[in-house]
Amino acid sequence: MERFVYCTMYSFISKHSLLSDTQFDFVPGKSTQGLLEDFVGMLYYAFDHNLVALCLALDLRKAFDSVSHQSLLCKLYAYGFRGRCYEWLMDFLSNTTQAVCICDEISNDVLLRRGVPKGSVLGALLFNLYVNDLFRCVTLCKLFQYADDTLLLAVHSSIRQATDMLQIDPSAVFDWFK
Repeated sequence: MERFVYCTMYSFISKHSLLSDTQFDFVPGKSTQGLLEDFVGMLYYAFDHNLVALCLALDLRKAFDSVSHQSLLCKLYAYGFRGRCYEWLMDFLSNTTQAVCICDEISNDVLLRRGVPKGSVLGALLFNLYVNDLFRCVTLCKLFQYADDTLLLAVHSSIRQATDMLQIDPSAVFDWFK
């Protein structure tokens, strides 16, 4: 069932071009190679035009575990997911349990109160949809997203301006995550 919901959701997402161009993870046709090509392309552009390029790498600690189910469901609704699909997702998020297996020993199931299930078919897609609107708060830098890894690239003729850009946009990103 989860695979069917994934295919249905991804078809809807593709049809309506819902995923941001800044995302490269778990997106068919995109990869780390594509992200690096775009990133290096921006660096070459800066170099060729005698511009300053400064980068800030953000790694969101326990990002998949920190997703608010309520916020995610609101975003899914805003993206246009309705009816049975939305109801199934509500149930999926509110009734999902997870266990850990180490050396053939399996822990007790734990109900997920936050986060998206790691290792599930839908987990990465739901996380991508959760952080999909992050680009809206990044107004000065170029944004690159790969799962919970985020790069902000500031390109400017002035090192002072590039530095300011890398202070303003990260502040907006931190506020977005609150």
